Amino acid sequence: MRRRFVQHKNLLWTVAVLALVFGGLTRCDSLEESTAGARGTLQLYLTDAPFPFDLVDSANVTITRVDLVPAGDSSAIRTVSETTRTFNLLDLRGGVTALLADTTLEAGTYAQLRLIVREAAVVLKDGRRFDLQVPSGAQTGIKVLLDGFVIGADSLSTLTLDFDVSESFVVQGNPDTPAGIHGFLFKPVVRPLSTGVPEAG
Repeated sequence: MRRRFVQHKNLLWTVAVLALVFGGLTRCDSLEESTAGARGTLQLYLTDAPFPFDLVDSANVTITRVDLVPAGDSSAIRTVSETTRTFNLLDLRGGVTALLADTTLEAGTYAQLRLIVREAAVVLKDGRRFDLQVPSGAQTGIKVLLDGFVIGADSLSTLTLDFDVSESFVVQGNPDTPAGIHGFLFKPVVRPLSTGVPEAG
C-alpha cells in the first residue's frame, strides 16, 4: 500500500511540473502574439556634455544613417534614419538637443544603436580646420549599447544620446594656445543619456 501511495505522489508531482512548464510556454507565446506586428514611435535626440576647449570654433560630425539592433537578433537591423546631417556638437551644450530621428518602427526591446558617421572635423577660432579619420564609423558605425531600450506598442518613446566632445576629440599638442594645437584624434564616445518612458499614443 505504501509503495502505491509513493507512486501516486510522484505522479502528482510530475503532472504539476509539466503544468507549470507548458503554462509558461503558453504565456510566452501569448505575449509574442500580442506584440507581433505592433508598432511604436521613436524620437531620438543628440546632445553634448560641456566642451573645455575655448579655442575651438566647431566640432562637426556628419551622420548619414542611424540603425537600431533588436535584442536577441543582431541580424535584424532596423534603419530609423537615412538623412545626412552635419552637427556642430558645440551647439548642443547646456542641455540643448537636436532631433536626429522621428519615426515609427516595430515595438520591442532594442539592445544597440549604431551611428554611421561619414566624416568628422574640428575648426579652430583662428580658422584652421582638421579633417579627422573616422574609425569604422562609415562601415559598421559607432555602436551605442542601450541595455534593453523598449519601444512600446502604440506609444511614444524618446532617447537622448550624449556625444561627448571632450572625450571624442583628443587634442594633439598644447591646448593652451592656438599655435600649440597640431591636430585631433577622433575617438567617438557616445552614451545613452536618458530614455523616456513610453507614453500611450
